[in-house]
Amino acid sequence: MRSKDGMRMTRVTLGAMLLLLLAGPATWKAQSDASLLPEKPNIVFILTDDQRWDSATMSDGGREVMPNLRQELISDGVLFSNAFVSTPLCCPDRASLLAGGYYAHNTGVLTNELPNGGFEKFVDRDSLAVRLRQAGYETALVGKYINKYALTDAYVPPGWSSFAALHQMRSWFDYDVVLGNGTPDEPVHGSVVVSSQYLTRYLAQRATDFIESSSGEAPFFLYYAPVAPHEPATPAPGDENVFADFAYKGRSAGEGDLTDKPRYVRDLAKTYDATQIELFARQQIRSLQSVDRSIAAIVNAVRRKGLLEETVFIFTSDNGYLWGEHRLSGKAYPYEESIHVPLVIRMPGVTPRVEDKPVVTNVDIGATISDLAGLNRVTDGISLRPLLEDPSTAWRTEFLIQGFGDLRWSGMRGSYGGRVWKYVEHASGERELYDLKADPFERSSRHKQTNKTVREVIKSFSAKVAAARGLTVLDSLLPDAQGGATYAYPMSIWGGRAPFHWSVVEGQLPPGLALDPSTGLIKGAPMPGPGGARFRLRVEDSSTSAYSGLPQSYEQWLNLAVRDPQSAQHVAPAMGIDMSSDQQ
Repeated sequence: MRSKDGMRMTRVTLGAMLLLLLAGPATWKAQSDASLLPEKPNIVFILTDDQRWDSATMSDGGREVMPNLRQELISDGVLFSNAFVSTPLCCPDRASLLAGGYYAHNTGVLTNELPNGGFEKFVDRDSLAVRLRQAGYETALVGKYINKYALTDAYVPPGWSSFAALHQMRSWFDYDVVLGNGTPDEPVHGSVVVSSQYLTRYLAQRATDFIESSSGEAPFFLYYAPVAPHEPATPAPGDENVFADFAYKGRSAGEGDLTDKPRYVRDLAKTYDATQIELFARQQIRSLQSVDRSIAAIVNAVRRKGLLEETVFIFTSDNGYLWGEHRLSGKAYPYEESIHVPLVIRMPGVTPRVEDKPVVTNVDIGATISDLAGLNRVTDGISLRPLLEDPSTAWRTEFLIQGFGDLRWSGMRGSYGGRVWKYVEHASGERELYDLKADPFERSSRHKQTNKTVREVIKSFSAKVAAARGLTVLDSLLPDAQGGATYAYPMSIWGGRAPFHWSVVEGQLPPGLALDPSTGLIKGAPMPGPGGARFRLRVEDSSTSAYSGLPQSYEQWLNLAVRDPQSAQHVAPAMGIDMSSDQQ
């Protein structure tokens, strides 16, 4: 509803307004009142890249890393200290947010690149932007869109009134941006501009320009996604030497005993370089200085428009990042530092506070935005609006975590017997179990213990994980075949809903071998003589995603060598480890 001068009115009844006026200005400010929120508020969503949760509130030597975040959003908002992502990797999380709050296996974007992730796997025809545009919002995306977007030809997705997406990034001072004005429901082609301005400053200016140019008649949605503090985490000019003495030594950084961890952790730990990790951590918080200034600039732009009390601000990151915990660096791991992200929401009518108990996840953010905008949409998430308005609202105590890349794992983090546990199953067959109350830094996995509590936790969580996890192919290596000899190898999968359908979608099996489409069995007798083939298998299940309308699927590139009978050796299949695609 609007007044005659065009300002949007909030859903405050006449009686409520009189009570608030009689109570005086102090009560007006302190009272948590959902009626102060407009029917369709403006929404500013700020998404950093690879920012671990603690860096948002960290200080060093008396200097805060993000003072503007504290002053503009945390001090007037709700800080969720128990916020997590289900799949701790850039592309799956961004797809989840852009879709409106779905798990990775329901968006179909499982990893950062093909065959199971990246821009080409994201179905954008019914995205959050499309829904918001249909609901009357002016929509803008500024910054990083989705991984592998650089492979497109200036593509502007449907739903975005204004689009300024990073395309090719050669450095923080040399990059291309796609600019365009999209339609409500069809993609268009934009134009490409080249800039040499420091990237975060450029993006912040585009974001504030959008706010200042907004009509005031329609609500707006701004999706602001700076690249910082993603590697190489280059600071802005003037920030190169700040936090010179910062040296992270917290939690389980440099952990010595890794005998309880999976083999891949022990293997990757052999390349542990504490000096380089310390330097990168310092560069990350330096690169956040410009992001922090951009937060102040965006809030001030909203303030200048007189829209501060009509605007909801949401700040978070796409995943966390390890700074040497378990002698690892990066993301895509099931550990706390990888899945734990900052989350702050400033909403008119909500009393500022810290929520340190409710467990919220990335899928809740899309659900919250949909709820705020009045979109009638059921997703995998739960709208945080009831919790924002009433801290006593009952909330979840557990959630699913998954990794679909070269490191395939799935697990559950949740409560059992009055304690918080994390249970993880790896495609290699290895397991982990942590009592996060007694062992918050995950130094000692208890999965091999045989006491009653551990057995009960594993039984309970294992059943829940098996019922909820997404579809994954377990095999990455095949045993060799022998020319002229009978060969039979059944492909193995996790998750999904039977029945399944298998196919070869690229390349071909060695002559003489065939794939059973219903069982995934590779069988036959390859032609005599040495040879082999490289091919890509695809498996689909029988589900239908509420978002994409498609079944779950997983694809796997495989090599199958055919040995000469005289020299053939049977090689047992094993999980390969290549972190390159998971760490982008």
